[in-house]
Amino acid sequence: MRAHSLATLHAFRVVLASTVKGQTPNLDVDATGSVSTNSPNTSHRAASNHGPLPPPSAQQAEALRVFRSNHCNLLVNACAGSGKTTLILQIAQQNPDTIFLVLTYNKDLASATRVRAKGAGLSNVHVYTMHSYGFHFYSTECQTDQGLKRVFQKLQRPKDATRLPNPGVIVVDEAQDLTPTFKMFLEHVMKDTFSGKSQPPPRLVFLGDPRQEIYEYKDADHRFLTNAPKEEVFGHINSYPWENITLDASNRLTPQMTDFIRNVMLRPHEKGHIFSARPPRLNGKRHLKPLYIIGDPYKEPYEQIQRLRKSGYSPEEILVLAPSIRQTSATPLKALVNQLAAERVPVYIPDFEESGFNDEAARGKISCCTFHQSKGIERRAVIVLDFDGSYPRYQNIEAYTGIPNPIYVAVTRASEELILIQNPKNGPLPTLNTSKLLEYSRFQIKKNSFSNAFADVSDNNGSSTTSTTSPNSDPVEMYPISHLLRVCSSSTEFLERAVSHLHLEPVVPPGICEHNTPQTIKDTHNLRLPISPITGTAAPSLQQYFSGRGLSLLNTVIHAGEPGSFYDLCLSATAGKGIMDTGTLIPAKQHKKLKHLSAKHKRGESLSVSDILFVATIHDTCMNGYNHKLHTIPDTGYNWLTRSHVKDIISTIGEHVPRKGKVKYERLIIGNFASIKTDLYGEKPGIVIQGIPDIVIPDERRIVEVKYGKLRPEHLIQAAMYAAILTENQRGLGGNWSSYVLSVTDGQYVKISPKTERSYRKILQQIVNRAIIQRKLEKEIKSKAVLKDLSDEEFLAQNRKKFSGKIGETVVPDWLGMVPTRAKTEMRLERWKSQGMSLDSTPQESVIRATGEGSF
Repeated sequence: MRAHSLATLHAFRVVLASTVKGQTPNLDVDATGSVSTNSPNTSHRAASNHGPLPPPSAQQAEALRVFRSNHCNLLVNACAGSGKTTLILQIAQQNPDTIFLVLTYNKDLASATRVRAKGAGLSNVHVYTMHSYGFHFYSTECQTDQGLKRVFQKLQRPKDATRLPNPGVIVVDEAQDLTPTFKMFLEHVMKDTFSGKSQPPPRLVFLGDPRQEIYEYKDADHRFLTNAPKEEVFGHINSYPWENITLDASNRLTPQMTDFIRNVMLRPHEKGHIFSARPPRLNGKRHLKPLYIIGDPYKEPYEQIQRLRKSGYSPEEILVLAPSIRQTSATPLKALVNQLAAERVPVYIPDFEESGFNDEAARGKISCCTFHQSKGIERRAVIVLDFDGSYPRYQNIEAYTGIPNPIYVAVTRASEELILIQNPKNGPLPTLNTSKLLEYSRFQIKKNSFSNAFADVSDNNGSSTTSTTSPNSDPVEMYPISHLLRVCSSSTEFLERAVSHLHLEPVVPPGICEHNTPQTIKDTHNLRLPISPITGTAAPSLQQYFSGRGLSLLNTVIHAGEPGSFYDLCLSATAGKGIMDTGTLIPAKQHKKLKHLSAKHKRGESLSVSDILFVATIHDTCMNGYNHKLHTIPDTGYNWLTRSHVKDIISTIGEHVPRKGKVKYERLIIGNFASIKTDLYGEKPGIVIQGIPDIVIPDERRIVEVKYGKLRPEHLIQAAMYAAILTENQRGLGGNWSSYVLSVTDGQYVKISPKTERSYRKILQQIVNRAIIQRKLEKEIKSKAVLKDLSDEEFLAQNRKKFSGKIGETVVPDWLGMVPTRAKTEMRLERWKSQGMSLDSTPQESVIRATGEGSF
């Protein structure tokens, strides 16, 4: 350990006694893109003022002056909480006769901007996401990236050019999140906007923050923002000069927070400094410095929440952030959520790591989400977990020279209290200026945490580069295919390459569902609780049970926690040490009910739809490790499906399942692929993957994977990999298995077949290349795997070439994203009639009649 680190540790020892003593986060737009009256609540997002606009700050006033006087394009570099959305609306307010077309990265930001525009009385602001703009004016397929690609690759014209907005200004918000696909689509839109019109082209306003570029794995690159004026990027769109504006004064963060960020987190050479626009005192008292705690990660978050609540913070004012919410092992976040739920503290956590943050579901609750999901959110108090050396290893970052952007996003969410928790076993974040911690934070080392607190720290004084290398370990023997795909599915180009090996056949087109199931219910706190994932889990089980084939899910959950159980096999593949004890997840009251249902089922007594929904909730709990829904769904609350809902589910699934013969539901399948290379040089061949297909029909060598919602390309690949496992396991006993994907929501049914005998293995090798060995490729052979790896010169060259080397041809068929025009039930009846069946004679209807009123 170097002298600096020894001096730092000596300083920590000086304060040790005083610090230890006495202490224990869909298209969301109306038909015109204008303000929507049914926008979701955004009261806790960064843009929370729904009334008249505030007077401009000095920096905003300068931006307004420049835009008014210079007749120019604007490039606005805006730090977190600096009021860039406010600036957009202020410019629109200053130019009431000019139409402003605002294009944003995600629907949450779009919704918040619409609400604020409406509150400010602005009728000249039209707000869309990239996808919703494409959906309304080009193609319904544009709800996906594949649809956006098809627009500019096929030079598609607008559906009705007369309906296009006629803006005088085009605003691109969060421009640091642009990808090559978004860039090319934007360019196409901009040209269509003024092509052939007599008036001059619109001016451009680009806003963003390079420090908040967090989607690099999707090929996002902040240089689309910082290099926007370059001729190769957006400089060719019009001939107006570009002016640069900096908003580096945050209205959200306190001076103490920005001091910590600048002096402890950011390196002296790093751009994007941040200051506070707030006074140093509030009601005569100085704001608190960030609280930096080295202590038990399972104990400290709970204790800090207790302290905050005793200090007067309501649950809705507290946000807890972690790198991931869906690890299969036991984690401090899971322990925290479950403890809070057991104590009847309202808590919200998104159902999926890939989904957005649900403002309605978070209302009135302590919110927990990932660093990425927190973007755009603001709370009075924020607790950041894993603020330590584990984060680079979790992200598989071999070496870096600054604080990762997702962590920067996480620490800029708080307006009053920022609490950072370091696990003493991990050491601090590399590049953190530990010598400044005592000066710029309330530093605490909890008892028994000091010995490892600064292990592996060397010279972290902000003046040199520190490398972190992932520890060498034996390769994981078994991977769930869903986890591998989670890493890959963010890349449109990967999905296209994988789908190119498959033959897709549209068996049944999507239809309009006349009986949409509820998305949320009221919980025991009288707050909204999302339940769509539970419905999705229950759907195949409802069809299985009411067609007389038993209830596999009940047989599975009753053995949760037992050695060698279904969940042990599923979770041990990636969990390693610290695997969840699924048996302890189920509260005693619910476990007693589960045993009662199992006994009832064994006696041959009927179960109800509510019983099956309860079992599905237990299953989801055991799979994800969070039991808050079991604590907050009322005993009589498993009643959100009506007879019409169940009839629709049974009919939709049952149409594609044989009435007779062997059918397996929710079975774990495992495949050993010896020919797959899992390292760079092929020295460690072979991989074992597992999956849980919803329905397996052995006699037909067919798999049916059931999805609740619109079908997406990753669903096709997931089903294909399930077929690959069974094909590999039964090689020599028959041909390839085929797979089908079914949307219970709209009824779309797609057949998936391999184009060649080797297609499945080619897809699996592509998945392994991206999910397991991509970082090794980047490090050892300097592979330019993502856009950020390109030099500035290479980046501009790609722009000139229109990303021909980065954006491949669109392979996913356009019918996958088609919007239904006819009712699902109507089309189903036509298919039955074509088979010579009346409604009363169909197998599905006899099953439906069996679900008498007592089943509900």
